[in-house]
This record gives sequence, structure tokens and C-alpha cells, in this order.
Amino acid sequence: MTNYEEEIKALHKMYNFLRKNTNKMNKISFSKFIDDIVENDIFSIGILMNQNIINLMNSKNKTGKCKNSKIKKKRNRIMNKVFHHKQKIKHVIGSEEKEGYYDKEKNKIIFNGNEIESLNKFTRLHYEEKRPYRETFNNNAWLECKCFKNGEWISTYDLPELTLT
Repeated sequence: MTNYEEEIKALHKMYNFLRKNTNKMNKISFSKFIDDIVENDIFSIGILMNQNIINLMNSKNKTGKCKNSKIKKKRNRIMNKVFHHKQKIKHVIGSEEKEGYYDKEKNKIIFNGNEIESLNKFTRLHYEEKRPYRETFNNNAWLECKCFKNGEWISTYDLPELTLT
């Protein structure tokens, strides 16, 4: 197979992928797709080749089908990359709240003078204290906790990585 044939084959795969995974390609023929690429210089302005599409295309398994129908965002679970020094953190069970703060120098959550190594351990200790009859203390700490940021309590589930200022 020549390079030209390989490139056409790759473009056809992209065309089929876009038809299957977006609503924008339903009524466009393959030749029109190629004409638009050439005419509008689509690749250089990044309309088609943004990182989400590249990631989704790379996530295909051997059968050619996407492993996941949705693009998954990798969440940051490293405390020193998402919490500010002395940032308040809380966990709520019903009406019972456990509030501590993050110590960036120690990379630990401080609660009543105790140093807690992780957000998960923070929530587990709370469950052990308030619900000792519970069979398991496993939980999704990042989903259940909140932190105080910009004057309000927000979920820790999807925190962006801190930027250097």
C-alpha cells in the first residue's frame, strides 16, 4: 500500500469515526469531507484535531469500537496539587459535620490537632466515629467532601490543579 492509499484510508477512518460520534457529519459525503478539509485548511485551525477527538480515537479497542461512549476527564487526586495551604475541608454525614484544614507543608489534613494523611482517611475516621455499626467504611472521599473556596463550599470531586501565581 502506498503512502497516498494509507492517508486516504486514515481519512476515511476519521470520517467514519466523526459520523458515528458527532451529529455534524450525518449529511456530508466522504468527498465533501475531503473537499472541506482542503478548502478550509481544517487541520491547521484545529477544528477536527482537538485533543478530545484525538483521545477518543486513541481509546478505540481492537474491534474498532470506542471503549467508552463518553470522553472521561482524568481527575486530580493529589492533595498538594488541588488544595491551598490552610484551606478548609469538610465531610458531612446527615447533620454531622467534620471540618479540618489542609496543611500544605505537612501534606496532611489537620483535624482537632490530629494529622490525617489522606482525604479518604479523613472520611473513614468520620464514619467510624459517627456510624460505628456500618459494615464497611469505604467511600468516595473526593465525591463526599467539600472545600471552602472563593467564599463558598464546593465539591472536591472535580477540583482543577492549582496554578502557580
